[in-house]
Amino acid sequence: MSKKYKGKTCVYCAQEPSTTADHVVAREFFLKQHRDNLPKVPACGECNSEKSRLEHYLTTILPFGGQHPDAQHNLQTMIPKRIHRNMKLREEVLQSMQSSRGTSIQIDPEKFESLFIYIAKGLAWYHWEILLNSDCTARVATISDAGIPLVNSLFDMKASNHIEMNLCQTFFYEGMQANAPLELTLWKMSMYNASFVSPIKGADGNQFGSQVIVLTGPSKYIQSRLPQIFKS
Repeated sequence: MSKKYKGKTCVYCAQEPSTTADHVVAREFFLKQHRDNLPKVPACGECNSEKSRLEHYLTTILPFGGQHPDAQHNLQTMIPKRIHRNMKLREEVLQSMQSSRGTSIQIDPEKFESLFIYIAKGLAWYHWEILLNSDCTARVATISDAGIPLVNSLFDMKASNHIEMNLCQTFFYEGMQANAPLELTLWKMSMYNASFVSPIKGADGNQFGSQVIVLTGPSKYIQSRLPQIFKS
């Protein structure tokens, strides 16, 4: 492991010392020729293991809703192998497809939320070295096309830092950091340009989500100033 990641604090739990370097966005989301120079952060063994479990699930499920060519290629080449090795996941996929008559795949909302919180924490450290400790929290929402103008208006506000990235035309994200508190960040993400039945109800009441939004910051601050898109 590189000295850059050794002996640091895990960016995910903000407690344990790092034992490995973790790819913030799992390499398995990308085709093999697109896996170079992906963001990496220090992580402890427990967090890395839990995140890997979530990634195994979502790298299999999310391509089903993808409109990007890489998602289709993954479905044809990588997904069959993953499903074949995991009988429980294979049954879930088959049952979900049968229930929807092949029109959609149901996503476990807890796993979906948890992975994108991991990603937001990783990106906050990767870009701005923000460590979200136990006093901080994160909220996740999915936004349909009708709710995008509201989200874009938030990203037009003044911020201490602002980043916009496109990883191999597969994973798009935009993030902003508040002037204060510095732990207050907002992220807009899209994987495979996916259109999926949202596991989390969007602000406009439409259950079809096209973007994932993650808000991080001090728990008391977020609870008292929670944007409308994160309210049930």
